[in-house]
Amino acid sequence: MTAEAAVPRLSLTSVRYTVAEDLDRLADIEADADRLLVDHLLADQRGARGWPEPTTGRERAGRGVVLAAGQPAVGFAHVLDPGPREGTSWHLDQIAVRPSMGRRGIGRMLLRAAMGVALDGGATELTLTTYADVSWNGPWYVREGFAVVDETDPGRESLRHHRDREQALGLDVLGARVAMARPLKDDPTPRSAVSVIPLRSRAGVLEVFVQHRALTMDFAPGAVVFPGGRVDPQDEEVARGRGTDVLTECAVREVAEEAGAAIDPDELIPWDRWITPLGYPTRFDVAFFVLPVRDGAEFEHLTGEATHSEWVSVTDLVKSAEVGRLTLVPPTRTIVDELAALRTLEAVRRFRPPVVPVRHDLTDLRPRANASSG
Repeated sequence: MTAEAAVPRLSLTSVRYTVAEDLDRLADIEADADRLLVDHLLADQRGARGWPEPTTGRERAGRGVVLAAGQPAVGFAHVLDPGPREGTSWHLDQIAVRPSMGRRGIGRMLLRAAMGVALDGGATELTLTTYADVSWNGPWYVREGFAVVDETDPGRESLRHHRDREQALGLDVLGARVAMARPLKDDPTPRSAVSVIPLRSRAGVLEVFVQHRALTMDFAPGAVVFPGGRVDPQDEEVARGRGTDVLTECAVREVAEEAGAAIDPDELIPWDRWITPLGYPTRFDVAFFVLPVRDGAEFEHLTGEATHSEWVSVTDLVKSAEVGRLTLVPPTRTIVDELAALRTLEAVRRFRPPVVPVRHDLTDLRPRANASSG
């Protein structure tokens, strides 16, 4: 790979734990987001002088968990663990996204990752405080399953402390503040599914076969995805009868049904595994397989779940996603980014990444450093 291709990068549709180089950016991101909020709350821009200074990244890193989106970071979430003496309520201290990166789902990604981190840490609920009437504050959190709570209720001393601090800073003068909470449960149970990534080389260009999902679909409407689907009882029956792996049996069936191609399960390369985060009505535990496609193999559009299917350059797919011409869900975008960094089909064939389940769309920088590409 070239030096440029070897530089780790992360899609804007994935979340990661912050690293040292992120910390100096966090206060600037928060200040950028605060300016938008202050413009909304105050007709007179001079009133912004009373707005609290952003917390530094190093202060945030010293308490709780800080998550980032983008490389370099364009948004972050800060979650506080109150400790065993305070019960099982974790607190979302801040979500901030640069306004220039708004309306891309980054805030929702950060929120759901924060919920997952809290759940994994033993939390049974996540609390926060916010402005009640700002559309991207209180109403947005309501849509994400949060409800207003009374911070003066018994057992909510930590939440009351946050509200007292806000009042001391003068935040209540700018608008009505509310305390909110959302219960955390690891449900619904993710269903096993498979996604196959057909790859070929044309004139030295790495291409992938993708489907453009119909807008009427319940899951990922309008997104560009790889062929695949959930594991069906018939896959389990076939696997038992043949003594084979149920996931590869599902992969063979799905590619045949959706793309009309007969594939050899021995040619499937285990590539990744993603579990749908909390907050979705339907969740999947998806095993991803790369399929190097032989010359002359025919793939066609057969599925009714998509408007059309096509072979497209991996690089062009990344560029189209970056400018918003198409939508890639977090696993797809992250995998496509990694494939683009590998550049060639031969490099992909040699690459054997460790398959570790990705929960909460929370992943490391890629290409995965501990995998060998030869």
